[in-house]
Amino acid sequence: MLLRPIFLVGFLFTVLSLNSSFAADDEATRLISNRSDVSDTQLVIYEGGQAQLGQVRHIDLPSGSTRLVLEDVSPQLLPESVFLSGDGVRVRAQSFLFDPLSRRRLLEESLGQKVWVRRWGANGEERFVEGILLSVAEGPVVKVEERIQTPSPGDLLFESVPIGLTAKPVLLADLESAETRAKDLTLRYLTNGFFWQADYVARLDAQGEKLDVSGFVGVTNQSGLALKDVAVKFLAGEVGRPEPSPQLRAAPRVAMVAEAIALDSDGSQVATAQFADRHLYSLPGKIDLAQGETRQVRLFEAEGVPVTKRYRLEGLVQVGRGPEEAGPLNPEIIIEVENSKEAGLGLALPGGTLRVYQPLEGDQVEGDSIFIGAATLKPTAEDEEVELSIGRAFDITGRSRLTDFQRISSTTGAYETSGEVDVSNARSDDVIVEVLAVLPRGWKMLDESQEHQSESANRIRWDLTVPANGKAKLAYRIRVAP
Repeated sequence: MLLRPIFLVGFLFTVLSLNSSFAADDEATRLISNRSDVSDTQLVIYEGGQAQLGQVRHIDLPSGSTRLVLEDVSPQLLPESVFLSGDGVRVRAQSFLFDPLSRRRLLEESLGQKVWVRRWGANGEERFVEGILLSVAEGPVVKVEERIQTPSPGDLLFESVPIGLTAKPVLLADLESAETRAKDLTLRYLTNGFFWQADYVARLDAQGEKLDVSGFVGVTNQSGLALKDVAVKFLAGEVGRPEPSPQLRAAPRVAMVAEAIALDSDGSQVATAQFADRHLYSLPGKIDLAQGETRQVRLFEAEGVPVTKRYRLEGLVQVGRGPEEAGPLNPEIIIEVENSKEAGLGLALPGGTLRVYQPLEGDQVEGDSIFIGAATLKPTAEDEEVELSIGRAFDITGRSRLTDFQRISSTTGAYETSGEVDVSNARSDDVIVEVLAVLPRGWKMLDESQEHQSESANRIRWDLTVPANGKAKLAYRIRVAP
């Protein structure tokens, strides 16, 4: 007689067999809710890969006790964050189940249980013989009648999915309802696996005076749960979090790599509002967000934003005993814009990467622009200044040297030091180069070839005008009395 065991892959068998791990009345009605019951989905994504997922599920709930099986939830759900509610509904208990069904876990949970081993007759006939799974340490070991056999895992058949293993994650809830009627249940929980990232693309005009800038936000889904018709918001600003739960620590790590990129460029802009001492951004309309997908949505567009370009040299001014010479060093290229409505911006800008392109002289086509540098844009409130370092200037070079050092007092450690900074300019136009210095406490300027500006107590700046195809020199003498 040929034995044809049934391998119950269906998830319903598993969740209805969990009487030992989830308390519920034997008389309770059992219902399953999946994505077809969802009437509304809201997603709020935070910095660092965490999100709040909220859903309204329309369910025909009978009166009395019900065990509700909620399918289509995130595999990276934080069980302690689950909140389920509904009008006239009382939640007695709830549980999250997700021990993913795999070959290894199936073998481990079937130890000591009945299995069937596939065998082939001389004429190629397939048959199955009953045995007991004894070990899985280095592959399955099965006792068949009075003999021991080591079949390949692919030749084993199982009667059912062991209790506790699931083909997909579910939430179980024991509910009490006062009456029989269709109800909207609200499900809300925190989950890992959702990310947002702001990116900015800017086009600097050929003269370096105006900037056209577009902002985009990319939303990535690496949670394991595909979403449809979801309203997405993201929160810019740090949110306090407790230590992750053991379930979260055990969750598999996923790389934030998009399998697909969709760009929404219909001209709609993301709405922003102050919220809970942070900024909440709302994407226009509703979107589908597949597992592994990154969707980019336009944040804003601004044209003709005034730009100030500066050159900054830092680290050349030597004070105290140190290297007698420093350089050559090329200055940083700094572009500065004002985040104000008058300048064409005036938005709360989330932190992200800004990439700058510039056309050649006379080019008017945007596609002809050449990438000239990128910088990290820090979160910037309205009316704050944005300062970005996009690289170093090739044709401007700075060098410095110490010209004198004298110990003034062996008791206090006071000393005087002199130095020079030489800056050369191979460009065809004059430039102003900022020479910055961070000085030790107790410093005093004794002499300088031009007056400095104080940026803070111990940070000063000289604005050095360097002529076209020429050079400029800065000389200084400083006393330090610690």
